[in-house]
Amino acid sequence: RTLAIEMIDEFQAAGECEFIRDFALQLPIAIFLKLTGLPASDRLKLLEWTEYVTRGTVEQHQEGFLRMDEYIRALVAARKANPGTDLISAIVGAKVAGRTITDDEIFAMCRVVLFGGLDTVASTMGFMAHFLATHPDHLKQLVDQPSLVPNAVDEMLRRFGVSATGRVLTRDFDYKGIHFKQGDRVYVF
Repeated sequence: RTLAIEMIDEFQAAGECEFIRDFALQLPIAIFLKLTGLPASDRLKLLEWTEYVTRGTVEQHQEGFLRMDEYIRALVAARKANPGTDLISAIVGAKVAGRTITDDEIFAMCRVVLFGGLDTVASTMGFMAHFLATHPDHLKQLVDQPSLVPNAVDEMLRRFGVSATGRVLTRDFDYKGIHFKQGDRVYVF
């Protein structure tokens, strides 16, 4: 909250901002780097690789994955050698159902966390801001009734959440009369 207020104060005097560049890319990434224990100096290259993977050409896509994968492997090795209290260290030391997760699982989880922290939150914030900017009645309702904001955030996260990660079922599962089989692929918002 403090960081968000500081950032808003910086561009409030101008009366405008470019929301993604000035806020949505700045706030979550600053928080993300702190949570993961990554240096702020890595921000620009991480953002560039994420942009390549999510919106780049075929060549940029491959380049982005190559660079990010190299970064993740070095990061995991560093946290194995010297664990800390950050999110990446928690993943490296994680256990699931009493067993230590495998190196492949660690790598996959770190990849999801990095792409999620570097792109998904900013994109979701952009979709939410666009919705409010193009639906002034909804925006006015939230301004006039701030008690509605928490529920509105939940609903907008549900509606505009960016997710591109499918899952594979590890066991048969029934949900509301629908039978899923082990090995089925699902995409869950």
